[in-house]
Amino acid sequence: MPDDDPATILTSPKILVVDDDVSLGKFLSRELTRSHFFVEVSGDGEAACNKLTKSTYDLLILVLNL
Repeated sequence: MPDDDPATILTSPKILVVDDDVSLGKFLSRELTRSHFFVEVSGDGEAACNKLTKSTYDLLILVLNL
């Protein structure tokens, strides 16, 4: 997350990264967070679907070789 300020969280574009490669997910999260995006990471398609039913995202980054 960019920071813990609720106003920042509400105004930052929200991205969901779906990747079973933990190191790549952490890398993408870290780099996107540095660019002031709110980032959540899911390790598989099922977890991503659960997140998508509970929240909305501005962008979904999906690795197709899950």
